[in-house]
Amino acid sequence: PNAPANVTTALAQTPLTEPALPLTGVFRLPPQLLGDAARRLGYLSVFIAVLIVIVEAFQLYAQPKLEPVLMDPVNQLLSLAAVLMGLGMFILERRKLVTPSTLLGIGMVFEIVVAFSIAMVETSWPLKPDEPVMGLSSLGPWIVAVGVIIPNRPLWTLATAVAAATMWPVAYAINDARFGFTPPPWGTLLAWPVINYLLAVAAYLIGKRIYGTAIAAQSAIDLGSYRLVAPIGKGGMGEVWRASHRMLARAAAIKLIKAEAIAGQSARQATLSLRRFRREANVIASLQSPHTVYLYDFGTSKDGRWYYVMELLDGISLQELVSNFGRVPGPRDVAILQQACESLEEAHQQGLVHRDLKPTNIM
Repeated sequence: PNAPANVTTALAQTPLTEPALPLTGVFRLPPQLLGDAARRLGYLSVFIAVLIVIVEAFQLYAQPKLEPVLMDPVNQLLSLAAVLMGLGMFILERRKLVTPSTLLGIGMVFEIVVAFSIAMVETSWPLKPDEPVMGLSSLGPWIVAVGVIIPNRPLWTLATAVAAATMWPVAYAINDARFGFTPPPWGTLLAWPVINYLLAVAAYLIGKRIYGTAIAAQSAIDLGSYRLVAPIGKGGMGEVWRASHRMLARAAAIKLIKAEAIAGQSARQATLSLRRFRREANVIASLQSPHTVYLYDFGTSKDGRWYYVMELLDGISLQELVSNFGRVPGPRDVAILQQACESLEEAHQQGLVHRDLKPTNIM
């Protein structure tokens, strides 16, 4: 344990002058996936708006007995709100009047508004105490359709789906207060709401699988010759992955700069940041000290993320060494510092400052 350590300073594992960039919303989807979600949401919203009008017109024609329900002022107002919101979202997406992240947030509200409109119509017709409830509420397929068609982070998919399912008991309580229904048996009353909640969970599970597959496939394609294998760690500006080359039998470490850290920039800011990134990557790649992590490659993925391809180190950090084995003896301290200083000296000669030198960044 007293032998000198072979020290490698992880200069390339952190961009040396990372700019402080704004985050883009709470959804944190990759820009390409976020744009796809916005486009799907635009088409889905206008489709639902048209479908609401057609279905209500058909029901009035085919089942005149439903006229009191469909023409109820509250139900009419909710249907109008859903139609106008759907058309508005389509216009917002087509004309790019809001960011995709903002549109996705509006889409979550839209899902709940449509769910409430459906539930108010369904619960305006009383449940008969002596007859069982058959089939499904129209609310369930709507929840599943949104979860499957619109990619979103799984947590938000679940939260929105549960909120949409909750609209049925809320609507029933409102209409019960308005019309004074004869109370049906609990089994009859709970049949549709319970199924709606089960379908909300199904929407979450399906959406989670689709989201994970989309993220993995996009990362594998966008990084060209490298295939991401497993995450190694993450920080404020990015995450590091173990990767393998598709052609060469060589493992590597890839640092991906977080998409939200660059997606909110103006065109001028993005250009300047990209130039800085390329300049620093070129300089880091020129460092030849055996005590500095080698940088093999760098680039920009299709979804706008920047990445470094670096030497994959087989070892532990200085922080792990101290945490696992205790205090480092003096002679070994000197050897570690000498090797770290040799790495930093070459970097300083190239005009680079590490800015984050600490035990976790010394291997």
